[in-house]
Amino acid sequence: MTFAKPSSPEATPSAAAPPADAPEALAARLLARADIRIKPIRGRGRNNRLYKVQTSDGQLYALKRYPSLADDPRNRMGRETSALWFLAEHQQSAFPTLLAADPVARAALLSWAPGDPANNGVATGADIQTMLAIMERMHTLRDAVGADALVAASDAVFSLESAHRQVTRRIERLWEAAGDYPELDDFIRARLEPLRDRIFKRAEQHIPRESVLPIRFRTLSLSDFGLHNAMRDADGRLTFLDLEYFGWDDPVKALSDLLWQPAMALRGGLRATLCEEAIQLYEAGGDQTFLRRFAAYHPIMGLIWSMIILNPFLPGGANALRAAGHTEDIGKIRRTRLLRANRYADVLLTGCAGNDHPALAECD
Repeated sequence: MTFAKPSSPEATPSAAAPPADAPEALAARLLARADIRIKPIRGRGRNNRLYKVQTSDGQLYALKRYPSLADDPRNRMGRETSALWFLAEHQQSAFPTLLAADPVARAALLSWAPGDPANNGVATGADIQTMLAIMERMHTLRDAVGADALVAASDAVFSLESAHRQVTRRIERLWEAAGDYPELDDFIRARLEPLRDRIFKRAEQHIPRESVLPIRFRTLSLSDFGLHNAMRDADGRLTFLDLEYFGWDDPVKALSDLLWQPAMALRGGLRATLCEEAIQLYEAGGDQTFLRRFAAYHPIMGLIWSMIILNPFLPGGANALRAAGHTEDIGKIRRTRLLRANRYADVLLTGCAGNDHPALAECD
């Protein structure tokens, strides 16, 4: 057990680590008290397991168990604990506090985020302003002490070449699964690959393929950012969770991910406000190439999200959905996801000009 600064995401726990502790024993050890009750939190933790810990005097904590490096070499635990430590050092209160961590057991004890899931209702203008304020703070913190020790965000994009590699890797994974799903085979062949070629050809009209974003224009990104990963307390304050992908990225990707994220599905006015004010934020910091990069990368990010949506077709996809609390028939989920991916493709063919999100069509 350690209460010290966590190791970097690249640090690898000992291969001789003992079997993981039971959640109750692990929580008691990290909290250094035995008078606790613990229960699993269902419906969260697609990539991890989350538990609510309550002491005999009513104090609440969260115990988070992360996948092993054998299951996920991205080291979600190292990335999140490093991020939470850094943010606490710089008095950022919109996130849980890291209280203790055990890298061998792949577990962390966090402060409890009170309230209800923030995406239970419709996003408001105040929510957009809160998220913009978070983005501005992250951009300011790029010059803070300790920021240079943070790693790149998961699937960060700093050049068209790196974006192309990511798209190629995702298409290859879908091809590996397509043999069992003729409808997926048709989508890849008829829509996904032609879209990839068209989008990258258009992107190269804006920026050279090998051009790498200078460090001075990069930002710190929560990566999986949005109301789908936030709790809203009784006073309306938001606490943002799940910093397992946190790190350096192009601010264009940070904004584009937020606009394409299907769990956010912002409508026209809110989307426009978020986009316009974020562009002003980054350009005010001296990034005069932001709009040109946005024109190049935004369709690419939409293409990537159209593939992320199709994860239920991949090996392990059904198990991930069940871990996240989905109880629907997996076949129905796959059909719905393929319809949504086709809507993303429709939007991409129009040049991403629509004011509403492609995921909204199935909700109307």
